[in-house]
Amino acid sequence: MFDDECMSSAWGDNYIGTVSQTMSGIECQDWSEQWPHAHSYDDVKYFADQSVDPDVKLDDVANYCRNPALSEYVDAQPWCYTTNEEVEKEFCDIPRCKRKTRVFVLSICQIRPITSLNFSRPSAV
Repeated sequence: MFDDECMSSAWGDNYIGTVSQTMSGIECQDWSEQWPHAHSYDDVKYFADQSVDPDVKLDDVANYCRNPALSEYVDAQPWCYTTNEEVEKEFCDIPRCKRKTRVFVLSICQIRPITSLNFSRPSAV
């Protein structure tokens, strides 16, 4: 599953959203550019976008935060090269997806979801 609004995997390697600035607010460099920072991610094969759309081009990845395959940051979160000559790369602030949790009760006849939990104490009689 690929996400365009949040990170659902531990490393954000499936994030394909449009956040294009770092945690400190620096604009990201286009992945198709080699200035101000030269890099080796010069092919769309490094990005999850290609798994969603095989016809995607590197220009389509634009300057969006990503966690490309073979990245030295693969165990962290999406990042980008910055447009600031003084700061080569930086992490991006991509929110984690909220997990939907369901609680199930096993009975003799069926499994069914619990729609509410009541942890209050029984009233005294």
